[in-house]
Amino acid sequence: MPDIQSSVKFIYSLSSRFEENGIAPTETGLSFKDYIQLSFMKYLIFLSEYDKSISTKEVALTNEFLDMSLTTESIQTFVLENTITHDSLYDSLAKIVKLFVTADSTFGVENGSVSLMFIQFLNKMTVEFISADGKCDEKQAYTSASILTKLRTMRNIIIGQRKRILNAPAAVIPDNISSDNITSDGKKSESSQKQEIPITDNDNCESLEELMQMLAELSGLEEVKKDLNSLINLLKVKKLREERGFPQSDISLHMVFSGNPGTGKTTVARLISKIYYRLGVLSKGHLIEVDRSGLVGGYVGQTAIKTKKICDSAIGGLLFIDEAYTLSTGGSNDFGIEAINTILKAMEDNRDDLVVIVAGYPDLMNEFLESNPGLRSRFNKIIQFNDYSPEELIEIFKNICAKSKLNISSDAENYTYGFFEKRCGKNIRNFANARDVRNYFEKALTNQADRIANIPDISDEDLMTIRLEDVSRITLD
Repeated sequence: MPDIQSSVKFIYSLSSRFEENGIAPTETGLSFKDYIQLSFMKYLIFLSEYDKSISTKEVALTNEFLDMSLTTESIQTFVLENTITHDSLYDSLAKIVKLFVTADSTFGVENGSVSLMFIQFLNKMTVEFISADGKCDEKQAYTSASILTKLRTMRNIIIGQRKRILNAPAAVIPDNISSDNITSDGKKSESSQKQEIPITDNDNCESLEELMQMLAELSGLEEVKKDLNSLINLLKVKKLREERGFPQSDISLHMVFSGNPGTGKTTVARLISKIYYRLGVLSKGHLIEVDRSGLVGGYVGQTAIKTKKICDSAIGGLLFIDEAYTLSTGGSNDFGIEAINTILKAMEDNRDDLVVIVAGYPDLMNEFLESNPGLRSRFNKIIQFNDYSPEELIEIFKNICAKSKLNISSDAENYTYGFFEKRCGKNIRNFANARDVRNYFEKALTNQADRIANIPDISDEDLMTIRLEDVSRITLD
């Protein structure tokens, strides 16, 4: 497990460096490094206890991962003397994430590469730990996923707040981050939908001009931006006609986003929800993102209740249904049909304050629109999201690096371009466009960490540079 060990050492070394700059959990009485080690130990113990026993292999892995010398007896004593709950464990790990976000801000890392790396590592360690015996316990997997999801959401909220409060002191992290709408227990909730936390203070979000600039600056998507700009112009003129007392014609704002994975559909949907709010089309401007699992129940009658609850939560904003075609592929007796009918009714009942965007693969979305007579008439605007070109993929990669204050050497950039040029040309079935770029970046970041973790005196240049050796070993298939 050298990758886990070296990553842990790298995190320890970063924590020591941050502590020298005044970033540490001072109220705990522990050094930052010791606090992280203790939190990791509690996390692995918490996972291992699901079968009410801690195996010799789990003890060995904990020692190997964390550079410790624990025994089964010492762990059992620790468990007896310390109560480890889901919430207390989350609070402990959340404190680390908050401090890493503080470090990102203090050292000028805009999108939080250190805090992101920490959560990615925690996920990697989790997978290694719970699958070490060749099987993955469902309860362990779900509990760890709920903690990691909550950590990611909290981190995103903090970073979003930092962007809106440009003059706030860099070392101040809000302690009152709300955990509403974030799963906090280890049990599977009734609905596993993905949900964007609604904008609660829209007056402080980006202006219309800023949102339009953000849309314009998205890599590629030229036809998408052209279509959306035309629609936005139409809405602006409609609003002007309304203000001057001219007759109004109905405009359907519901859309189909048709394209392969990773082509920016969700990103654009988030922008559209805010743009519609600024145009006065929506009263709240939040986005609710959901897929089949968040809409369809397991028995007759449950789906309508479940879907109506989601639709009600989206009123005033935008409901984004990913892989919407899965609602219509199960036949006439499938509960997905019940979900479609409930969505159509919600669209009709809330036509003035609800926008629905359905998304998925091009061919399958055509079949979805044909599955119900009401769909084609309501979703008459189809936006096509084409696959990215190699030039656009390398631009996305460079933008991700720039936002994380990372430089990429010229030979690493050339190699990366060639990598995506080949990947685009292979017509790979699981090619995921920008998601591939994100995965590529995360692997490059991990390889960089492995390369520099054991350097005695890590320089700022070491921390800020992606080199050829960091990208030349990457595979995505």
